Amino acid sequence: MANTIIYQALWENKLARRLDKPQNWKDVCDVVYTDAQTYNFPLVSTGNEPAVATLTNTAAGRSTLSNVIPFVSVTQTNETLSIVTAEIDSVYIDYADQAQSNYAKMADMGTLLGKKINERAQAISLGNHTNWTDFGDTGAGVLGLAATAITVTANNIDDICRGIIEQIQTASGYDLYLENGGFAEWRPADWTFLVTYMQAWNKIDGLDKSSLINGETPEVGNAQQAIPSPYACYVQLQRLSERTPEMAMQ
Repeated sequence: MANTIIYQALWENKLARRLDKPQNWKDVCDVVYTDAQTYNFPLVSTGNEPAVATLTNTAAGRSTLSNVIPFVSVTQTNETLSIVTAEIDSVYIDYADQAQSNYAKMADMGTLLGKKINERAQAISLGNHTNWTDFGDTGAGVLGLAATAITVTANNIDDICRGIIEQIQTASGYDLYLENGGFAEWRPADWTFLVTYMQAWNKIDGLDKSSLINGETPEVGNAQQAIPSPYACYVQLQRLSERTPEMAMQ
């Protein structure tokens, strides 16, 4: 006997969930949104700042009607950003297809396109690293401003964090560091060293290690601060706290 059977089939009610690539360019970059082709950044450069003059505390060094202390000149300059390159990710889906298929919804496609363009921005920001200041191995494992890649280990992960903060202070960026923090992006294997270091610190300090596993910021007195990015590790002079494998110190 030979039967001809038609079997029912089941379908998922939506497209399979996508594994999104980590990204944190919005957290670690100075992002400017504009609808103009040219954006200007006026500034007073270091060389054009008004110089401080030294005067003696005598009659010759005092400003009077007959002895006017000269003013110091200041010169403002401008840096210009020209937006000449566009990144486009566009898809067209016919209205009939949208109406007849649960897998062709423009809302879902728009979400995907947004993720794709954000991942592209992440790749562009990292690809621009040749214009950054190198922090590396100056020789014999000594860390500083050098192009040689650092071999990250469990023994030097804390030295790297401190070294980054040191260079920020050396470059007169300490006030900006206190305001915005500093950042570094880690490879997953290096991130593991940092997590191990922080978990050990928490254990010594008596804090719950689970707070580091689920991504919450451990509270240290009044130093607790919410982490806005799911891809960030923020570093302050007093402590470390972590978030996820692709992270930045801030």
